[in-house]
This record gives sequence, C-alpha cells and structure tokens, in this order.
Amino acid sequence: MFTSTTLGANFKMMMGALLPSGLLFSTKDQAKIYPLLGRLGMFARETGYLHIQATKPDTVGTAVNQNPLSLAVYLLEKFSTWTHLDNPHLPDGGLLQPDFPISLDSLLDNICIYWFTGTITTSMRYYAENFGSLLTRNVENIPCRVPAGLAAFPQELATQPKSLAAHKFYDIVTYSDMPRGGHFAAMEEPHLLAQDILSFITIVENRNQKH
Repeated sequence: MFTSTTLGANFKMMMGALLPSGLLFSTKDQAKIYPLLGRLGMFARETGYLHIQATKPDTVGTAVNQNPLSLAVYLLEKFSTWTHLDNPHLPDGGLLQPDFPISLDSLLDNICIYWFTGTITTSMRYYAENFGSLLTRNVENIPCRVPAGLAAFPQELATQPKSLAAHKFYDIVTYSDMPRGGHFAAMEEPHLLAQDILSFITIVENRNQKH
C-alpha cells in the first residue's frame, strides 16, 4: 500500500478476519483469540458505541454535548473499560484507583478539548463516513507492502497474532507483545510505545541505508 511515498507504518490496534481455517497458534498467541465465545461476547458488549456513531452520529453527539457531565460520562466509560477489561466490575470503574494508568488531569484535559471546541459530534461522524462504505472496504482489501511495526497491548480490545496480521501486512519489521497497556497506549504507557516506535524507525532507516 503506497510503497512509493511511505517509508513505514506503525500500528497498535489490529483487527481483521477472526480465524482463518487451518491455522495453529502458539500458547502465547492463543490468549489473543481464546476463549472464542468470551472474546466475541466482549467485542459485542464494547462496540455498541461504534454502531450508534456509525449510524446516528448527530443524534448521540447532540445528546452528549448538552452539558459537561454528559460528555464526561460518555468518554470516561471508554477510558475505564479500554484500559483494563476488568474495570467495569469496580465501583468507580477503576478511574479513581491509585494505579489507574492515566492521571485525572489528563482525563479532564481530554474532556475539555471536546467540550470547549464543541467537536464531539464531528469526531463521531468519522465512523459514519468510513465504516461500511464501499471505498473503505476496497481499501481494507489492499495489502500493506510497506514496512510495518505492530504492537500488541494485552488490554486492547482486539489484537492478532503475527501470523494472522501477516495476511494484511506483508513486511512486518517489528511485532511487540507489550507487558501492559490497553487501547489508550499513548496515554497509559507513553514510554513503552515511544520506545517501540523509535526501535521500528531505527530498523527501517538502517535497512533503507543498506539498500
């Protein structure tokens, strides 16, 4: 994909076909897929936002943009669940726990950006404009041939073993199984993510110099 203009690409959330037939996985990779029923149930539970934003973005956007509390509730629920999948079982969703990986100031900063700019609705339109469109499906079917760096964070909603990701990314330079972190890796574990990206860049640049 775009090999003439792109030196490389780095990804941390990998989604695709769930289980192509005839594949066996290592013990380490099995945790990314199994238990299958549990994974499917979790994915269905945590993607309700995606369906409503992809079909009715202006409706839900207008509703949550009525006051800061509505906006905060909508956003903080995502921060709670997507940093650790067990957080919904805690009374405070883990948000007030001393070991929560994102500071309260950073959470409030995120809410304020949307509130003071009034852009939560336009951010939701991204889903309606991209999901399910013929153009998007066509792009998704194009193999990515540029050097790719993939990072699998254990609390991410969806990750794939390297063997599955290789069906889309033909030149995987780095594939990192991270020790901790979830969907908001850049906020949760900025040093881990930055180190991984820099390592990827170094390898790609050195490889290009040899050519």
